[in-house]
Amino acid sequence: MIKMVIVYFSGTGNSKYIAEKFADRMQIEAHSIEENIDFGKIFDKVDTIAVCYPIYGSCVSLIMREFVKKYIHFLKVKS
Repeated sequence: MIKMVIVYFSGTGNSKYIAEKFADRMQIEAHSIEENIDFGKIFDKVDTIAVCYPIYGSCVSLIMREFVKKYIHFLKVKS
């Protein structure tokens, strides 16, 4: 079975709702990128990382962009 986690940013709660519904359906963990946790440890333990975030003016929000930059080495395809 594939090990997966979903991380999300939600300004108004809509993306949180979707991420948590997805996590419940898939029986996986969901974490807000605003949580004060070591995402590196979480990402090391999974095969797949799902990302959920709102679109602002056809763009990714700055907070999500910065999160992806910080953890980009975990978001590349594992061999």
